[in-house]
Amino acid sequence: AQGVSSEVEVLKALKSLFEHHKALDEKVRERLKVEIEKNTQLKDELEKTKNELAGVRETQQAKVIDINQLKTMSNGTIDPDSLAGKLIEMQELMDNQCNELISCRARVHELMNRNKELEERACLFQRDLSHSHEQINKYQRDLKESQAQKEDQEERISTLEKRYLSIQKETTHLTEFNSRLENELATKESQFMHK
Repeated sequence: AQGVSSEVEVLKALKSLFEHHKALDEKVRERLKVEIEKNTQLKDELEKTKNELAGVRETQQAKVIDINQLKTMSNGTIDPDSLAGKLIEMQELMDNQCNELISCRARVHELMNRNKELEERACLFQRDLSHSHEQINKYQRDLKESQAQKEDQEERISTLEKRYLSIQKETTHLTEFNSRLENELATKESQFMHK
C-alpha cells in the first residue's frame, strides 16, 4: 500500500510538471506571436519605405546633379522654392530614408534571429512536454499494474483466510469428536472393570 501511495505522489508530481511545461510553452508561443507580428509590421514599413524611395528616384531628373556642387556654387544662398533647392531637399530626404532603411533591415535581421531562437526554445519545450506525457503514461500503466497485483494478492489472502477458518472449524469438530470417543471408551472400560 505504501508503494502504491508513493507512486501516486510521483504521478501527482509529474502532472504538476506537465502543467508547468504547458504554461511555459503557452508563454513562449505568445511571445513568439508578438515578435512575429512586430517582424511583419517592420517588413511592411520596409516595403513602404522602398516604395517611397522608388517614387523619389522616379521624380528626379535623368541627368545626375551633384548636390554638394550646387551648394558650393550657390554659396549657401539657394532659394528653397528653386529646382536646386528642391533637389537638395529631396537628396537629404533620400539620405534620411536610406539611413532608416538600413536601420530597419538591421532590426528585421535581429528579429528574425530572435524568432529563430524562440522557435528552437518552443521545440525544446515541446520535446520536454512530449517526454513528460510519456513518463505520465508509463507511471499510470505501472500504477494500474500495481493496483491489479494488490487486488490479486488481497483476493488470495481472503481465500487463504477462509480456508484457514474452515480447517480450524473442522479441527475443532474433530477434537470434540475425539474427546467424546475417549470419554465413551473410558466409561466402557470403567464399567467393564466393575463387572
